[in-house]
Amino acid sequence: MFLEFWKAHGRRHFRIEEEVLLPCWALIGTVDEHAAAQLSREHLAIRSAATAIEARAPSLDQLQELGANLAAHVRFEERHLFTLIEEDLGSDQLSRLATAVLEAEEAL
Repeated sequence: MFLEFWKAHGRRHFRIEEEVLLPCWALIGTVDEHAAAQLSREHLAIRSAATAIEARAPSLDQLQELGANLAAHVRFEERHLFTLIEEDLGSDQLSRLATAVLEAEEAL
């Protein structure tokens, strides 16, 4: 079930955040380097776990750890990262960022 989600949505979501969201934020605002680094670390950990699961049957502990990492990552984005972006950018800038993300979602 996780691999289905990962292949259909997860990989693309991470790419958009890394290739569109962060660079656009940097272009029109002031990126919080600590938050960007945390996003990258968490993406790497989740990607690594997905690669390991694709390569071999995971243990229950591995799946539980991945689930916990995913839940923590979503909380980080919703409660911290997106709040930082909203506080940094004005409404016009937020609209530009949202448009760039939506265009990337349609293109990928």
